[in-house]
Formats: sequence, C-alpha cells, structure tokens
Amino acid sequence: GIERCSILALSIMSYMSATILVQILSSDIGLDFFKKLKADKDMGPTKLNTWTKIFTFLISITNAYMIVSHIFYQYQNGAPIVCISKALFYVTSIPILVAGSMLSIWLSNQITKKGVGNGISVIIFFNVLSQLSNTVITLIQLVKSNSISILYIFYIILLLLTSLLFVIIVESTYKYLNINFPSIKGRSISYKLPIKVNNAGVIPSVLASSFVQVPHMILSFVKTVGYTENIDKFIGYFSKGGPLYYLFFGFLLFSITILHTKVVFDPKDVSQQLNDMNAVIYDVRQGKETTEYLHNIIRKMNIVAGIYLVIICVLSEFLCDKINILVGINILNFTGTTMLIIVQVSRLVLKSIMSYDYDKIFNGLKNTSVIESTSTTQI
Repeated sequence: GIERCSILALSIMSYMSATILVQILSSDIGLDFFKKLKADKDMGPTKLNTWTKIFTFLISITNAYMIVSHIFYQYQNGAPIVCISKALFYVTSIPILVAGSMLSIWLSNQITKKGVGNGISVIIFFNVLSQLSNTVITLIQLVKSNSISILYIFYIILLLLTSLLFVIIVESTYKYLNINFPSIKGRSISYKLPIKVNNAGVIPSVLASSFVQVPHMILSFVKTVGYTENIDKFIGYFSKGGPLYYLFFGFLLFSITILHTKVVFDPKDVSQQLNDMNAVIYDVRQGKETTEYLHNIIRKMNIVAGIYLVIICVLSEFLCDKINILVGINILNFTGTTMLIIVQVSRLVLKSIMSYDYDKIFNGLKNTSVIESTSTTQI
C-alpha cells in the first residue's frame, strides 16, 4: 500500500492494535476504569467502542508520522524521492494516512453489519488474496522465460501444501472437558466443553508481523535525526532477513499468544459461569479448584500454541526469504501468517454463510416483486 501511495496504506492494523489494547485494559490485568466499563452491560460496550476509535486515531497518527519521516529521507539514484518541502509533505501525507485508517474502520463496520463475517478479518483476507494473485502471475512468467524450472515450482508447491495441511490440522484440534449439569428427573446431563489449542487465533501472527518492523522503523527514524556510527549495523540486524528480526518475531509471537489468550479466555470467568449453572467439570470441585484446573490447562495449551505459531510463522518466513534469495527475485510471500489468515478466515466466513438468515433476502425479494406487480397492474 505504501509503494502504491495508497490512501489505505495503514490498512486496518491501527484499529486491530487499538482493539487489542482496549481488551487488555478491560481485562483482569488492566485498569479499573476500563474494568468498570466492561462490567456495565448497558453503556459499557458503546463506551469501549468509543475508546477503541480514540486509540485508533492516536496510533494512526504515530504510525503515519514514522512512515512519512522514513519516506521523506529516502533517496534513489542520488536524488530524494520526495520533491516537495518537508512541511508540505508532512501536512498533506499524515492526515491522508490517518483518514485512510479511519475509513478502514468504517469499511470493516459496514462489512460486519451488512456482510458475512467479521469486517476486519474479511479485509485482511482479501488483502492476502490480492498479494497471492501477483505471486502466481510472477511464477508463471518466470517459468515461461525459463528463469526457473518447473521442478523447482513443484518443490515450492509441495512445501506450501504440507505447511497448509499442518495449519489446518492444528487449527481443527480441540481439548474437550467433560461437564456435568444437574440431574433432571434423575438423569444427569453431560456436555463436552471444547477448548481450542490456538485460542489466540490469527491475532498474534498479524500483530507480530506488524510490530516486528517497529525496531527497524525506529532505528531508521533515529538515523534521520542524528547519524551514529553503529546505527547501520543494527538496522541491518533488525531488517527483514537479519538474525535479530527472526528472534524478535518469535518473541512477539510467543508473548502476544500468551497475553491475548488471557484476554479471550479467562479461567476465573468460565469457572464463575459454570458455578452459576451449577455445572461441574468431571472429578474437579467447583470454585477455586475449577479455576486452577482451567488455568493449568490454558497455560499448557498456550505454550503449545506459542511454539506452533513460532514454527509455522518464523520458519516459513525464513524459508521464503531464502527461496527468494536463491531465485533472485521477491516472488514468495506465502508465509505462516498468510496461511493462518486464509485457513481461519475461510472457516469463519463459511460458518457465517451457512448460518446466514437468507429468509430476510427472500422476503425482501418477495416484497419487491409484490410492489412491482401492483405497480404494473395499476399502470
């Protein structure tokens, strides 16, 4: 988006970051002010949504300023790529990028209200698909020009399909807890509570993919302010393909997975809900023991999910970078984050389509046909 000078260059990432921030602030490890808003069932969601938009605006301004600063000091063939004054470039570019970010929020809300599935996920999903189409076209052109062999393409496809199958298997894996409800007419009711292995979903990979570029952006920004002797060395380490880039990427994935899972799955809250329904986990007492039992399960699954995301995202990106270096052109961007987005969003959209209320559409078509027939008859 930045290369095409798109108004939506910041995309939906500022909104996602703000959403995660509000979720963390309103969780048990957050601030009392946001906890009270979350506890308010009437006006709480509306106020939290307002705070999300405020944080989105502030994050967008910060991201836009850093990106614009980085672009302004870029040179090509010894000449600056920006040919206007610094003040004019900043005054015009930053508001445009921020406005594009807020427009992305509006688009995602419209998709959520009137479309199928979550608007943020759908926007990211089609953004990924648009990039994949360019990759396929480039590969076909390279094969036609004999720049790359068909056998090499076969190995790449085999690697991608194997990784994709691994993602599908893990994302479809659940741990089931046996829940017993109070007996009705002398018969107890049992239920299996599913807990997904990767509770955090695609959020850690998407956020980590964005935040992993922050050290490089900060160092590049520092370089424009005042050059230091070793700054270029660290910029190279944190650049894509550098050793610190992959280490920082893995650290972000593992940390965000654990942190976000605490937000989306609170053992204390689940234990309280089971207690309210007078339901118990098999061989576990209600109350504190249930909370500790759920906490231990989530802690173990977080470790498994963190390792899984590090393997599928960091390793796949490392292999893609090496393949691109061998080929001599940046053709492969089908990383673990891309696979996670495709698998998870496809499943969510498919479920939304299957559960969509088509009766409203058919009733609307029927009403339209009735109006048209009535108008025709009157004419």
